[in-house]
Amino acid sequence: MTWPDPDYPHRLDLDWYLKAMEYMGTRINNPLFIVLTDDIHYAKDVFSKYPNVVISENCQYVDLALMTQCRMGILSASSFAWWGAWFSIQNEKDNNIYIAPKYWGGHRTFHWFPEGFIFDWITYF
Repeated sequence: MTWPDPDYPHRLDLDWYLKAMEYMGTRINNPLFIVLTDDIHYAKDVFSKYPNVVISENCQYVDLALMTQCRMGILSASSFAWWGAWFSIQNEKDNNIYIAPKYWGGHRTFHWFPEGFIFDWITYF
């Protein structure tokens, strides 16, 4: 809750994730969302009511391995999410869809953080 700035942390609002899920639903027929998080209780509180959502309760090593097998994903503004997606595109170069917050860690201030953290294989919004 303090990165990159205590006043403007990188944590995304639930509304952003719901919009991202909606966006994926327009690109993929009948998507299944696997929520990978270090805050399982929060994820259960907010995502359990959705029928197409599975919440992983694995350790971070299993979650990272799982991410590498996905061809699509909704990325939080975290290096863990980025690395999982990057390893994934190394396995499958085509038909990938990865979305992330515009400005990455600086989405609350509308400035790229880290500066220049823009990749052509990620759709930002």
